[in-house]
Amino acid sequence: MSQIAPEGPVYQAGTLSGNPVATTAGLTVLNELKEHSEIYTKLENIGKKLQKGLSDTFQRNEISAQINRVGSMMSVFFSEKKVRTFNDIKKADMNQFSIFFHQMLENGIHLPPSGFESWFLATTLTDDLIDKTIDAAEKSIQQIKIEIL
Repeated sequence: MSQIAPEGPVYQAGTLSGNPVATTAGLTVLNELKEHSEIYTKLENIGKKLQKGLSDTFQRNEISAQINRVGSMMSVFFSEKKVRTFNDIKKADMNQFSIFFHQMLENGIHLPPSGFESWFLATTLTDDLIDKTIDAAEKSIQQIKIEIL
């Protein structure tokens, strides 16, 4: 740590940098993950269930959407083609994401407000909450279809 400013030559900054409470919280989480590696399995299962439910919902409603997920980090892109690069993301329909975001919000689900952001899933997501999210997606899509007509 002596290399980090103000003592050393390396400048490091961030929203919670240098905050002893944030550092303690971060170390506590890392220790918890180290001691309970089954958390990763739980997060993977939560991610799989939500991804499958949303994917099935989009397919059933003939909505072109791609869901990219690694563990507990997920993104939804309204696109016909797989999304692998930033250029692919820029081709996704961000207006459709915005409409979906607002409709999901009206149905009680708070998503990241930008199609460029990832969804970070937590171990507190129960099967009931995942089902509620999938149901809200179905309801949101139906409401969007009605508004378009």
